[in-house]
Parts: sequence; C-alpha cells; structure tokens
Amino acid sequence: MEMNMPPATEPGSPATPELTEDTDAGYTLCVHVGQDGQLSAGLEGGAMDSAPDIKTALTRILEIYKNEGKVMEDEGDAQFAAGYQSRGGMA
Repeated sequence: MEMNMPPATEPGSPATPELTEDTDAGYTLCVHVGQDGQLSAGLEGGAMDSAPDIKTALTRILEIYKNEGKVMEDEGDAQFAAGYQSRGGMA
C-alpha cells in the first residue's frame, strides 16, 4: 500500500520559512553598555547617542518610542513634536 506523503524539505528551503526572517516593519530600540560601562541609546542599526547614566539612556529610548521610531535631532525638535502632537498632529 502506497501513501501519498509530501516530499521532505531541507531546513532553509522555500517551503520552510527561516526563523530569523523578520516580516515586521517595526523598529528596535537599543541601550548599549560598552566594556568600559559607557552607555549609548538609539535605534538598532542607526546612530547611537551617548548617555551619562541609565536614566538619560532610558529617557532617550522613551522619546524615540513616543515619536514612533523617529529620532529627534535636538531638544527643540522634541519640544516642537510634543506640542504638535498635543494639538492633534496632522488631523
């Protein structure tokens, strides 16, 4: 008796999606701690801003998150964006 079985596929073949494949269009926030203990924060794969302490690093991450993954250039830009969003943004 012969059974109809699908052919076995090798890992990594088109029939088997890779576990590392990222289909999410999101972003990754990072806090990096160097060997010397120096902290930096920003978007993964982008520019990382140095931070003197963990509070500053986490505040920077929160700012990026609140701006939907957009890195603000300076404090003036952050204040403008906060005021803009508080008034409904682009309604």
